[in-house]
Amino acid sequence: MINNWHPIIVHFPIVLVAISLFFHSLSMTFPRYIGHITSLIILWLGAISAFLASLTGEKAYSGLQSEQIRIIKDVIERHEDLANITTWSIIILVLGWTFIYLKFKDRKWLNWIVLSGLTILCIFVLLTGYWGGELVYTHSVLNFR
Repeated sequence: MINNWHPIIVHFPIVLVAISLFFHSLSMTFPRYIGHITSLIILWLGAISAFLASLTGEKAYSGLQSEQIRIIKDVIERHEDLANITTWSIIILVLGWTFIYLKFKDRKWLNWIVLSGLTILCIFVLLTGYWGGELVYTHSVLNFR
């Protein structure tokens, strides 16, 4: 049985945020064929998976040996800080987008704000993933205990 689900769960928000950005870009380019609601639903799934990735990341952190933590403390903290910023940003964007979408429906100004937010989210997801990769590939913290 796998006790550390973080390496499995963490890939979902990475993909879902990127796909949400892709579909939102398509919906702005081809509004007759793809609705913005598709991107919003995908981002909801990304928010849920980001929250689960944060929870499983905390569990994975608690499973590390104190000597491992001492050696790579700065990398862990950088990854954790970026993960928290990313998770809360996804949650804030999806809740705000849902509220405004329900209140105003399709507005061009909303589409540009969401596109900017999704682009920034993708950057944060990539940075978080980079530092997570540093933990796994450079410092070998991956374990399936």
